[in-house]
This record gives sequence, C-alpha cells and structure tokens, in this order.
Amino acid sequence: MGNSPSPPPKPGPPNLTALDGGSIQMIGDTPVCRPPATHYSVILRGGAGFATRTIDDTPLVRPGWIAIAHALAPGNYSAVVRFSNSAGKSEWSDAGFTRIVAAPPPAATCKIQIVTGNLLVSWVPPYTTSPVIACKVLLRAAGRVVEEMTVAAPTTFFSFLGVTRGVTYTARVQFGSDGGWGVVGPESDPINLSIPFHADPPKLEAVGGSCVRVTWSAPSHRPGVPACSLAKVKVFKTSVDRSMSAVVVSDDQFPATQTFCEVSGLSDGFDYHASVVFANSVGYGPESPSSNSVSFTRNRSVRAPSVECSGANELVVTWSVPTDGLPPSSCHVWVVDVLVPTKRLWDNDAGKLRHGAVFVKPMPASLKKCTLHGLSTGSKYRVAITFQNDIGWSDPSVESSIVWLCPPGASPEKPVFTPLGQDCTQVIWTPPVDVPSVPRITHCWVFMRLVGDNEWDVFDSTSGCLKPSASVIPGSLIDGVMHPSKRCIVSGLVCGGEYEARVCFRNAVGAGPFSLAAKVSLPGKKVQTDCLVPAGGAEAFREEDEDEEEDQFEVNKSIPSGPQQPATEQNGGSAETTPLHVIFVVDSSRSMGVQDVNDTSGRRIDMVLQRVEEFVDMHCSHASAKKDVFSFITFSSVSKVQFSSKVAHDASANLKHMRRASVVEPAGPTDYVKGLDACLSLGTQEDVAVRIVFLSDGRPGDWNRAAVSWFQRSLLPAFKNLELHTVGFGPDENLFEVLQQMAQLGRGSFQVANLCADQLRSAFTSVAASITLTRLRGTGVSAGVGTVADTGLQRRDLDFTAPLKPSEYVWNGQKQKCVRKSFTWDASCSMLKLQGASQTETVRRSHPHTKGNMRYIFAFWDSSFAETNMVAKETLFQRTSEDVELGFVKCSTVAAHYAESFRRLTGIPLNVVECYLYEAQLPTNAPKDRMQFFCAELFVSGVFTKWVGNFGFISACSLSEVPACFAHFTYAASDAKLMVSDIQGVFSNGTFTITDPQVLSEDHSFGRADLGHEGMNRFMENHSCGDLCKHLGLDPASRSRLGQNRWAPPANLKPFSGLSSASAPSTSGQPSSSHQHRGSPDPQQGNGRHPRPGTLLGDRLPASDLVGVTGARPLRLLFVGECTLSFCASAVQVVGSASSLPWTASELVWPMGADAATERQTNEKTCKQRGVEVLPQSVDARALRDVGCLNLDGAIWAMPYPDAYSPQAGKPSMAIVETMRELIHGFVIAAAPSLRLDGGRISVLIMSHQHLMWELRSTIVVQGVGTFVPEMRVFSLTPFLDVGYRPRFGDKRDRLGRKASYHHSGEAVLVQWRRQVTSSDAPAGMTDSRLRRRM
Repeated sequence: MGNSPSPPPKPGPPNLTALDGGSIQMIGDTPVCRPPATHYSVILRGGAGFATRTIDDTPLVRPGWIAIAHALAPGNYSAVVRFSNSAGKSEWSDAGFTRIVAAPPPAATCKIQIVTGNLLVSWVPPYTTSPVIACKVLLRAAGRVVEEMTVAAPTTFFSFLGVTRGVTYTARVQFGSDGGWGVVGPESDPINLSIPFHADPPKLEAVGGSCVRVTWSAPSHRPGVPACSLAKVKVFKTSVDRSMSAVVVSDDQFPATQTFCEVSGLSDGFDYHASVVFANSVGYGPESPSSNSVSFTRNRSVRAPSVECSGANELVVTWSVPTDGLPPSSCHVWVVDVLVPTKRLWDNDAGKLRHGAVFVKPMPASLKKCTLHGLSTGSKYRVAITFQNDIGWSDPSVESSIVWLCPPGASPEKPVFTPLGQDCTQVIWTPPVDVPSVPRITHCWVFMRLVGDNEWDVFDSTSGCLKPSASVIPGSLIDGVMHPSKRCIVSGLVCGGEYEARVCFRNAVGAGPFSLAAKVSLPGKKVQTDCLVPAGGAEAFREEDEDEEEDQFEVNKSIPSGPQQPATEQNGGSAETTPLHVIFVVDSSRSMGVQDVNDTSGRRIDMVLQRVEEFVDMHCSHASAKKDVFSFITFSSVSKVQFSSKVAHDASANLKHMRRASVVEPAGPTDYVKGLDACLSLGTQEDVAVRIVFLSDGRPGDWNRAAVSWFQRSLLPAFKNLELHTVGFGPDENLFEVLQQMAQLGRGSFQVANLCADQLRSAFTSVAASITLTRLRGTGVSAGVGTVADTGLQRRDLDFTAPLKPSEYVWNGQKQKCVRKSFTWDASCSMLKLQGASQTETVRRSHPHTKGNMRYIFAFWDSSFAETNMVAKETLFQRTSEDVELGFVKCSTVAAHYAESFRRLTGIPLNVVECYLYEAQLPTNAPKDRMQFFCAELFVSGVFTKWVGNFGFISACSLSEVPACFAHFTYAASDAKLMVSDIQGVFSNGTFTITDPQVLSEDHSFGRADLGHEGMNRFMENHSCGDLCKHLGLDPASRSRLGQNRWAPPANLKPFSGLSSASAPSTSGQPSSSHQHRGSPDPQQGNGRHPRPGTLLGDRLPASDLVGVTGARPLRLLFVGECTLSFCASAVQVVGSASSLPWTASELVWPMGADAATERQTNEKTCKQRGVEVLPQSVDARALRDVGCLNLDGAIWAMPYPDAYSPQAGKPSMAIVETMRELIHGFVIAAAPSLRLDGGRISVLIMSHQHLMWELRSTIVVQGVGTFVPEMRVFSLTPFLDVGYRPRFGDKRDRLGRKASYHHSGEAVLVQWRRQVTSSDAPAGMTDSRLRRRM
C-alpha cells in the first residue's frame, strides 16, 4: 500500500510579492509525492470588483514554481495553488496575500502651435495602470510660468487666449491619477507669436513690350516664428516725369514657396515697380521696399557717339548703350557732311552710306563699334545715333564733334642739325600747330640726301640709318619717328658729306606737305659715297637696339706689382698736381635692391654706399687730394644727383646719411645713358680734372649704336683729362662687356666684384690706386706698358658701336672676298712658314666696338668658320702693309709654339688663339683707308685680364703665376733671345686662353711694340719665381743646384698638380699677394706684406664635432673613398672612447696588393676592433642606395680624388676641376636621403686651394629630400696626423715619398652640406675671401 501511486498532498500557501508597474509575483515549493507532481494551477483574486485570474495546469520545469500576473489594478490580492500528477490532484492550499498600491502617471511631452492667433497645446496621455484622471498644462515665457490650467481626462488639448505677440512661449504638461501627480514633462519646442520680417526688394525685369516678371525671395526664418505661408505681390505704375502718383495695377497672392510671377497688359509711357509682403499663421508682415523701376518707354538718354579717324577715308564710330527705358536691341548710325549739309544713314551690311532708312538693316546695339568707309578726304563729318527697343525708336543723339579728314600741316620751321661725328648727326624739328578737328599726328618722316643728289632717302628709326624713300609705302616697316618725339640721330652718313634734310608729318589720313629744307656739313674728309655702302645695301648698317657682346680688350684689373717708376719719370710729366672732381655714377635699378651680397645681409646698394664712403675717406688721406671734390649720381630709367662738388668730409657725411636712412630705393630698368648724361649737368672748372667711377650690376637696356656715338663724341670730350673707371658688381661677369668698353674708351680701368663685399672693397682700392698713379699731369701710359714708337702716320678717327651679342652672328657690314693665310713657327731656323692659304667670304662690322694700343677691333665673320664669330683687328693708322700685319701673326704663332711645350711639361692648359692674316681683294676704286691687310682670330668670350705687360708689368691677381711663369719659360727656352709678353686673355674652366701677345726679341724683329732686351730686363726685375717656376727648374736656386748655364727641363719631369694657393682660380681677378714675397716661411705672415688673418668664431671646426659624440651617444657615420682606411682608423683613435662605434667604411676599389694592401689590412683590424663595419664590396660615392645606412649623423669623404689606379688620376689638378665637382656633388645627392632630419651633415675634407679651384660652394637641391647649403670651415689635421693618418695622393705621388703642404701646417678645410630649414636660413662658416687671405 505504501508504494502505490497517490495524488500530491495539500501544498502550503504561496508567497505573493507586489512588483512595480501593477504586477504580482507568486512563488512556492513543490510538494513531495510519488509519482512527482507534474502540473500546477493558481487562482488569483482581488483588485477592483474582486476579479479572478486563473492559471491552469501549467507544467513544472524546476523543483519550485513561480508565476507572475501583470496589469493589475491597485488593491488587495489573494492566491491559492494546487498540484497534480498522474494519480490525481491535490487540495487547494491556504491563501497567500499581498497589496498593489497605485503609482502616479509618468511624464509625457506636449506640442504647442498657433491656431487663429491663439496658442494651442496638445498632448497624448501616458500609459499607466491607474487611469489618468487629469492633466495640468503649464505655459512658460522668459523662463517662468505665465499661465497654468488643469484639464480633466479624457481632454487632450487646451487653447490659451490673449497671448502677447512677439513673445516666445513653451509648454509643459503634468498628469494625475489615483496614485497622485506624476513628474512634469519636458518643454515643448518654442514658438514666437511674430509676423514675418519684411522681405528684400523684389526684382523687376521686362519680358516683352507689355509684360514684366517679378521675382522675390522669402525673408529669413527665425527660430520659433511660424513659417511663411503666403506672398502678396503688388505692381505699381507712375508717369515717367513723376507727375502722377503710384497706382496699383496688380495685387495677387501666391504660395510662399513660389518665387516669381508675370504681370502683363502694361502701358507705354509709364514706369513700373513692385513690392511684396509675406504672411504666416500670426498675420501679414511689413511690405518690402520697392523694386527697381522698369520704364516702358523709348530710350531717351542717348549720348553722342565717339568718332576717330582710322584712315584716309575711314572713321571709327563707338557708342555706349543707353540704360534708361527698355534695353535697346538695335541702332542706326547717321553721318552728317558739314561742308555739304547732308545727313545719310550707314548701311553696315553693304558698307556704304544711304539716303533714308528704307531697306537699311539696323545694327545690333551691342556691337558698340563700326567703321565707316568711302568717305571723302578733305570733308568734315559729324555722327549721330538712334536706338530701338521693344517700345520703338529713340530720338537721334547729340551729334559728335567734327572730324576733318585731312593730313597734318607743314612744319613752321626748317629742321635743325647737330653733328655728332663724321657719319652721324642729330636732327631736331618743330611739329605743326595742332588743329582740334584734324586727326592727331602719329609719325614724322625725316628725308635726307647729299646736296646735288636727285633722290631723297628716309630715316629708318629701327636701324638708325637712311633707306631709299621708295620704302615709304603703306604697310611698310618704315614708319618714321613716333610723335611726340622731336629729334632723331641719323648714322651711317658719308664722312664729311654735305646733306640737306626736310621733314613731313603723318596722321591717320596720310602725310602732309614737306617743310623747308635745311643743310649741314659733317666733319671729316669727304669720301666717296659708294665705298660706305657694303654689299647688301644700306641694310648692312642695321644695328640692334639691344645689348650686344663682342671680343673684349685689354684691361688691367689690378694695380701694378713690383717696382715702378714714377709717372713723371716715365713720361716726362710735371710733378705739379691738379685737383680732381671724382664723380660716382651708381646703378639704382631694381636689381640693386636684392639682398644677396656675400658676407653681409644688406642690399647691393647699401654695400656700394659703404664702399664709396670708405673710398672717399681713404682718398682724402693723400696730401695732394685736399682740393678734390666729389659728386654722387644714381640712375635707373631716370637719374638723380644726390650731391655735387662736396669736399671729402661733407661727401662722407652725405654718404653715411644716405646709407643709414635708406635714401636710395632701387627701382626701374638699367639705362646707362641716363646716368652718364647727368654728369654733363654738373659742370667742372677749367683747372679740375674729372674722374668718373661708374658702377652697375648688369647690362644696360639703352646701349646701342647711337648711345656709343654720343658717349664717344659728346661725353668724353666734355671733360678735361677725363678717366672713366668702371666696376661690375653682379653675379655674372659676362654681363659687363659694356662696362669694359666704357673703361677702354674712357682711358680707365675695369674691375669686377662678384657680389662679394671684400671683392668690392678691393675693386675700389684698385680704382683709388689708379687715380693716384695718374694724378700727376702728363700721365697717359700705364705702368709697365712700354711706349710704341711714333710711325708718323695719321690715325684714323672711327666711331664705335655697341658690343655684339655672343649668340648673334655678323650678317651685315662690309662684305668682301679675302685670302686667309695661316702660319707655323719653325724654331730650328727661327722662321715663320706658310701653312696654308684659301679663298673665303667675309663680313666685317661697319664700326669697331673697341680698340687696343695699336689696332681697332671689329666683329667679324668668315664663311669657313660659319658657326663661330671672329674678331678682325685693323691698324689705327691710315694705312698698313703685309709685313706690319705679319708681325702680329708672327707674335701669336711664336707664343703658340712655346705654349705647346709649356703644356707638355706642366700639364697646365694654356692655349694661344691662332691668328690669321687676311688679304682683301679690293676693287681699283677702293678708298685709300680701306685696309687690304688685316688680322683676325676666333672670338673669345669672358672677362679679359692682362696678366703680363710688355714693359715689366705683372698683375697682382692670384692667377698671374702661370702667365708670368710662361713668360719666364719662353725667355729660358729661347736662351734669352726672346720672351712672350703682353699676356692677356680669359681664364675659364681651368684653362688659360691667351690672345694678341707681344714677343720681345734681341733684334726687335716682332713689330713696333717689340721693346727688346729693355722690356725683357724690366720683366725679370719685377718677376719672382713661384712653385711653378721651381717645378720647371727656372728659379736661380734650381739652376745653381743643377749646374746649368743654359736652361733645360729637369729629367723625369712630371705634370705639375700642386699649384700654390696664389694660383687658385679666382675668376674675379682681384689682387692678392705680391709676387716678390710669395713663399714666406712664416705661415702667419702669408705674403710678407700683411699679417695672415686669424680665424673668427665659427671659422674653425674641431675634430670632435666631425667624429665625436652628440649628447651621450656616438655619431652614426659613413666614410666613403677610404683607400686604405687611413682616415677612418685615425678617427677611431682620435675619438678614444672604449664604446662600440656605429660607423661604416667603404671605398670604390680596395687596394689588393703591395704596401697599400698591407696598410689597409692593419687599419681594417683597428676599425673592426671598435665595431666599425668595413664593406668588402666596391661602393661608388655617387650611388649609396644599396649601402643600407639610414638616419646618419654624417657622411664623410676625406681627400677626395679619382681612384689612384684609374686613368683620370694622372690628370693635372687644374684639368680635373669638372671631374671633381661632378664627383663631390654626386656624393652629396647620393648621401642626402640617408641623413637624419635634425642635423645630419655631408662633409668633404680637402685642401684650401682645392676648395677654391673646384668651386664646390654650390647649393644642391635633392629631389624629394630638400635643399642642402654648403658651409666651409678650417679643419686641423694635426690630431689625425699624430695618430698615424697618411693622406694619399690620387696621382700616385705618395710613391715618391712626397707630402702635401698641409703635412707641415696641419691644416685643411672642411666643406659641409646641411639641410636648409627655411629660405632665410643662410649658410654659416668661413667665407672664401677670408680663406684666400689666409693662404
């Protein structure tokens, strides 16, 4: 019985718990029975009306049970439970009890809106178990409750009456139930009881003859203000003269979203305008301002057209479109003939005038311009215009001013002549009186002819010469001189010819009558006309009105060195001195305001003012200069005299003020004539000599044939005993060919200062020395230049022209056929031998551009050298001979012979330009001064320098050692029988190019300038042998040591590659140390004249900065070009730290044999012991991408040179400049990407003279990396030499046991490139000028 199935026993009462939201949770235990209970049922009673809820036969899923009832009303509740199994059901349990208390309603939102001027607040009651019985509405304004209203449920809105306009309102609601009042809900969106703002004025435009379109835009929306719903548009009309008040012709409403409307049926003769008003739910806003006015009238404000003559029978009519009334669409042009009173209409399609408007198609009004053809010359015309719009045609405009179609009148006076030379004159004329109705004068034609000729020639303003008058045809290039110019300069005339001239004036109608003719006789001996016109006609005289460049001339760029005789002794002059008027003429064009002068941050003009001030202070220290006065002129497109005729003290004070107050503001172009012309306005006393110092930084824009003629014929003769010195102060020496020409013609000196403050000081010092040397009366021959015996021949007086451009060929000029002869020198018999002769076509420019002591220099072209310009050199005298000209050829040929030997022995590229002898095939009637024989040679560009004279002069510039040694060499090689002197030319790219030398001989067989043994002895007295002379065994010590009576080249002589620092290629040509004192044993005394300058702060770089540590870490370094690892191994020992060094060493080719390989192995062991990585493979310093070094503190190349075992290693040092520059700059570009961004440097360790010779100081832009600027500092090698560093020569000289000069001084230079941070980040370190003074 105990194990038989039975229903579950009576369970205990359930536990009831009231939950939030009107829910009850019921839980209890499941009774124990067999079989177990599987289901349960619950009955819940209570609440409103004591309702019952039943949960029947719910399966049990856990040992206990749980049930939840939701949505129950507040009140008392009870519950009973029973269980069932397969055997039956248990009894109901006793009741469990609980109570649900009513909760207040939750918060809810509301909405506020305007309805018929009142505020309507609406809401939706929240869901709650206890029904909402009321709603409290709170109306708020300005942050406080202004009205409160309680509304019983189920109402869901309330309207507030009598609210105030313009106030912003919000609303909140609060709900109540049996559980009480809930929380207040959030604020509604604000709303403002405001009408719309007034709108912008609408826009009115006509769309036809009786219709307008009105466009508008709604006013801007304000937060809370109801949006616009309507737009009311009003259109008004009023009379044009405003005599009638405005009348509304349209008043329509449109949805606010619409933006335009059209109003039609409008009347002619009225003005119309419109306004618009907008409305919203509050009401209508204010009316907008009136729109623009549209006149439905014909155009009335029609202006008179503008009329201008454009040809003999043409008028150009222009007009403006009237703006009153409706826009016009077309127009008619009416032409009134004043002399024959008729009024005709212009037919633009047919291109002619018609009587009446029938069948004449109107022109578009927008055309605004037309040209009237077929008018009558001599007639007077007026023009009127009418316009048509949609309403109709306007009345004719006021007629234009009268235009009289007639040419200008004749000049009231004869033209006036001012001769400027033998073949040049200035013509001045007076134009006729202007007649207002006659077209203005555009040009003046100048006609000239030789007295007695029948044909007139006309002046061509382009070429500056005369051309046949038949060229003056419509459309020709000869337009005469543009009005209002009243003068011109005519060149290319017959020397000594008598000319007559007349002028006529031209306007758009044509040319007027000629003036009366005037006559002029040119100075000089009259010659035949046909000999002055070369083949090709008058076109051959054409000169371009631009900068031109030709062969240069001899200019001493520095004061003479060595002992000189006083000027009075040399020339027999008096010892009496004359006061000087020194006139500074300084370029103030735009480029002079640039701040790019080395060693200073100031402008170019400021540095010039400072140097002029120093010049004045230094000049007045001479006792003979107390009476001197100074003037200062600036020029660009205009000139200004800053001060004039001031004594030294006052001039210095004026200059100081100008510099400090920045008085000179550079602007405008560079016009030399403006500055020179201002000199004429100063005036000088009879007993005062004039010295002009002219400075510019570039080519002039006004230097043409006429300017050179004026300079030669007007400026130079205007001053007593004038010397004109010039200074080129700019970045490119090739810009100064005009300055060289001016100095040559002005008997002065030419100086160059390549934007360097120190070079500019040296230039002014040289000018001051030249002025001092020539102060004594009677001076006229430069020191060291021998005189030439007077030949008794009359000199030719020729006009000069501007230099020719280097890119321009000589196509026009004196054309003739010639025989060209070339020669060689046979040293065995000391004879000149003919090498070849050939026929050729030549063109020689009509005028020279400069001259030397004995010859004029012309631009020249030879068909055999078609792609190259040449220079022809003709005697200064009336005639010459083949023997005289052959003397010049002989000098150049002998010099070229010895130059070949000099190059072979020294390896220094020194070339002599080949000189050719020309024999012109002249006609029988050729003029007497036409040269049958002359010389010519290839054109050489660049700045010419005289290094050696023919009477002992030796230039003090740093390059003079080589030319002076060459002169000494020719003297020794010829066994004192001759000497090449007068050595001048150009140094460029490491090469000396010499032109027009003079040979001195014992028998005076080399022409008039051959001064024989006297000239040779004077040179030997002034010459001091340098390293190059010692290399050749020319110096007395070497001759004595070798026991030589006659000179012979030393045995096993190697090419010279150790030029002393004095021969460093300073292209500026500025003075350095004297030759007499070179080679002083005291390194601190340099040239023996001035103390060697010490280093300033920042001029010297310590070894620790190159290979030491930065902060607490060693530098990450890459060494290239190591050869035997000598520099890297010594740097390891200089650092001295025991820590590992993050260095890498490489070389293009490691030596694999002999002593060099053994040395390399020893050094490699030293390096690897300190952690240095030595790359075994070849590494090109210009290709470092595969090395793998990144974030380097530095990349170092010590003593760069081509690989010691390569063919290039044997080149002499001056021939390897381009190679080294390419190697080192390539190294910088390759190493730049491997540097760290904050301070990495690329360093090259070289000798000081190598730095100056190789010209390494160049800013380098590395694509994608940045701009790298160079800095140079002195670097002492002593710490490295003390630990065994052995610099190796690339040309294998170290095999002979030789040592470089810095082995003795322990000093070299370090050139470092660093990344430029900003454009104003200027390089630091030592300047080249300071380095040059230390050498």
